[in-house]
Amino acid sequence: MKNFRLNRIFNEKSGRFLGVALEEAFFADRDMLSALDGVRSILSEGVDALQVTESQVLMVQAAPGIVRRPIILEVEDFEHPTKGPRMDLLELALRLDVACLVVKLNTVSRVSSAVFPESGSIRRFKDACDRFGMPVMIEVPAFPEGSLRMVERNLLLVQHAVELGADVIRTNIPLGLERYSRLIEAAEGIPVVASANEVAPPGAIVRWAETLIAQGVSGVVLDSEIIASPRATSLMRSMLEVVHCQEDLSGEGKPHSAPPVGAGKRRAPAESRRASVSNIRPN
Repeated sequence: MKNFRLNRIFNEKSGRFLGVALEEAFFADRDMLSALDGVRSILSEGVDALQVTESQVLMVQAAPGIVRRPIILEVEDFEHPTKGPRMDLLELALRLDVACLVVKLNTVSRVSSAVFPESGSIRRFKDACDRFGMPVMIEVPAFPEGSLRMVERNLLLVQHAVELGADVIRTNIPLGLERYSRLIEAAEGIPVVASANEVAPPGAIVRWAETLIAQGVSGVVLDSEIIASPRATSLMRSMLEVVHCQEDLSGEGKPHSAPPVGAGKRRAPAESRRASVSNIRPN
């Protein structure tokens, strides 16, 4: 069932997906009707998935005239103040036929060292999701590649997401980052999805996506600010062409072959990688 849900997001031929994430204040900051029209327009162009928050999911699903796409549900408040992980989120996702849940690592684990004391709650939540076939995407923060220390910090976060059992890893990558392949390698075969929250010209966004696809990312998630852009339709068409391109963008001329979902390999025991991160102590 988990692979079935993931296959609804990832394109059957390319093995990738293009998504749009609605920020928390998307509807609050806009006229409701024009905001829904923007969502309708983007989805009609063939976007593979739409990421929404808890407060938006019912509204989006109930809105008339919206082309139905797989829903990725972003977890806003992952932990109850006294009861730990909110298991009602899983129930909501199953009831609404959500394709995947998103848990933000930086909201439950502060990276002050190579130790993540609160990770147990994610593992318990992930175990419950596994029992019901619900995939979990773990979103990790990314830091500008200004120094080797920042690169190692990013690698550590991706490795930790693998340890936690992520089915998909998402990370926010600045438009200028061009050494993304190291994060792909750190994910050990788990699909990695890139997102950029920067406001940039459409041409820069397309070139950014081309660079990351060539380095092996499995998807791109765009910020919903593009919906308000007058060139949103043409941008989405260009992005769909880049993300689902069947040619190898690395320049070797080999056709792209979509890997089966869930084919990634994980090192189950966390202790097995202690040596690889023992000397990484981000401040």
